[in-house]
Amino acid sequence: MKNTSLIVLVAVVMLSALTGCSSKQTVSASTIREVHVAADIPISYTPKEEPVKYNNETRKVVYLTFDDGPGIYTPQVLDILNQNHIHATFFLVGPHAQQYPKFVSLELQEGDYVG
Repeated sequence: MKNTSLIVLVAVVMLSALTGCSSKQTVSASTIREVHVAADIPISYTPKEEPVKYNNETRKVVYLTFDDGPGIYTPQVLDILNQNHIHATFFLVGPHAQQYPKFVSLELQEGDYVG
């Protein structure tokens, strides 16, 4: 599970770098902690339901989503996802989808969800 988390983290960092996200668009862990403390929200999360079990094995689920695509880096993102056997949901923007229709088809062919 730690390897999967690391892979997802690396993918997110790579995508942020590739899409030109600036530090103004990201939120640091210390900022999140400050917001939680100010709002008196516990930092740790305890699920109210029991984790889902598959084949008598408890599994955690992570949903990986990408917004505002597709773009010129979509094939690289899809390669990273495929190499690590990860599926994602891509939320598309109409003009981008019209500009890169082959990338939309590729997302669907590779088993990802498109919204």
